[in-house]
Amino acid sequence: MGRNMENIFSVIMKQINSFNKENLVIAVDGRCAAGKTTLAGMIQKETGCNVIHMDHFFLQPGQRTKERLDEQEAMWIMKG
Repeated sequence: MGRNMENIFSVIMKQINSFNKENLVIAVDGRCAAGKTTLAGMIQKETGCNVIHMDHFFLQPGQRTKERLDEQEAMWIMKG
């Protein structure tokens, strides 16, 4: 993980920790291969939050193969 991602994560976690987390929704947006999945995973690991990847909504049904979803870590992660 690059230094820039660590800095971004640090800033985001400071913001998250300043909010009431009971009903907090965070959206991560960016270009292809920008680190969205990495950042979402880091936030999830730190907070225990749910992560919902948008591939579940935008991939055509024929593209939603287990292999592709596993490859992109595009699985719905539910805790609790």
